[in-house]
Amino acid sequence: MQHPGERAANPQKKFLVLSPRIPETSEPKVTFFSPTSTVRHCLVTGERCVIERGPTWEDRRSGVWRYACPSCGAQHEEDFSVRALDRAKPRVRTIDVPIEVDLGELIHGHHVVARGLQLRTLRGSLFHYDCVPAIERSCQAELDIGWDLGEVIDDVGTRYHHAGGGTWGLSRDGTVNWGEKSLGNGVPATATTLLVRFRQANRGLPEDYSSPSLLFDLRSGEASVQRH
Repeated sequence: MQHPGERAANPQKKFLVLSPRIPETSEPKVTFFSPTSTVRHCLVTGERCVIERGPTWEDRRSGVWRYACPSCGAQHEEDFSVRALDRAKPRVRTIDVPIEVDLGELIHGHHVVARGLQLRTLRGSLFHYDCVPAIERSCQAELDIGWDLGEVIDDVGTRYHHAGGGTWGLSRDGTVNWGEKSLGNGVPATATTLLVRFRQANRGLPEDYSSPSLLFDLRSGEASVQRH
């Protein structure tokens, strides 16, 4: 007996699942990420590298992961110790190209002040910034904090695969006063200029707001803001 809402089964209906046959070819094969591979950036060249064997649970338990860098050949290591992951400890930042440029009100009621670039980390180059004034914990839920990096261009044609990654969060006093965003690749040593575009948060700012760009002169260490 068929109940209302049920679809009658068709015993004569059969499904055939075909497995595509991949032809033999002498053409170079595409290399896919294995389940254990991971991406890091060379601390010497800044190049984006695929590491065939990423950190294992044993590496994480030991507190450090060491691997041979395919770009420079040196041994790099990543710290997984409890101290490295402790969010309660005072935060520090390393800035290789220090600047102080006000990018304007990218978040309603708050300016983003560019503090510079950190050129070499395992996750590529980082853009460091301050929030002025600092964002109080009680205000975070009602703020649109969705500002982000736009296009990133250097003069040697590097591809920057950024996707809004970065870190920020409450300081020990309960405010958000600075953070960092990943450029998605390491800035190569051969680059002399770097253009970083920014996108404002969508809510709370005028529609005709002029989004800024920041042009770095990597030889002099200076930067200038542009509006477009």
